[in-house]
Amino acid sequence: IEESDAVCNSLTISSNNGTHPDLTVETGGSLTVSNDILLNKTAGSGTSKLVTLNDAILVCRNFTIDGYSTSNAKFEHEFGTTTVTINGNLTIETGGELDMSDGNDATTDGTINLKGNFINNAGETEFKQGQSTILLNGAANQDISIAGAGTEVFYNLAVNKPSGMVTLSGNIKILNQLQMTNGNIDTQSSTLELGESTTQKGALAHTSG
Repeated sequence: IEESDAVCNSLTISSNNGTHPDLTVETGGSLTVSNDILLNKTAGSGTSKLVTLNDAILVCRNFTIDGYSTSNAKFEHEFGTTTVTINGNLTIETGGELDMSDGNDATTDGTINLKGNFINNAGETEFKQGQSTILLNGAANQDISIAGAGTEVFYNLAVNKPSGMVTLSGNIKILNQLQMTNGNIDTQSSTLELGESTTQKGALAHTSG
C-alpha cells in the first residue's frame, strides 16, 4: 500500500505451507480495517508479516499475531512517525512477535494507541519494545497480561483514559517513562517496576491518576 488510502472490512495474512505472505504499508500509505486483523502461520517455513513504514497509518479493531513456532507471524512497527491505532485488543499468541525496535538506540520507535487489552500469550521475548510507546486510551477498563510468570517489559507506557482503569494480570517493567495523564493503574496482585536498574532509573510523568 503506497501513498494511498486503503480500506477493508477485515484482513487476514495467513499461510499453512512454505510461502511467506507479507503486506507493507509504505511511507505515506494508509490502511483502515473496520474489523479485525489476523496474522497467522500454521505450518511451513517463512513468516506471515505486516510492516508499517515511515509516516504510514494503520487502524483496526482487534489485532492478533498467531504463529505455530518462534516468531513466524510478525508485526513490524518500528518508526516513530507512524500512527497505529488498535480500537480493540492486541494479542500476541504463541509463535507471534510484535517487533517495535529498529535496532538504533538513537531513534524513537513506534507508538501504538491501544483502546483494548494488551495480551501476550507468547512470552516476554516476543515483544521487542525497543524505544517504543504503548498508549492506553480506551474508555473501558484495559488489562495487561503476560504468559506464565514472566514480566512484560515496556520502554514507555502512557495512560490517558477518559474513563475506566488499567489492571495488571501479570508483572510489568517500564524501562524509561510511565506517563500518567488520566486514569488509574490497579496492580492487583502483580508488580509494576519503573526503571532498568538503580543506576538507570525510570521517570514518572504524572498529571492525574
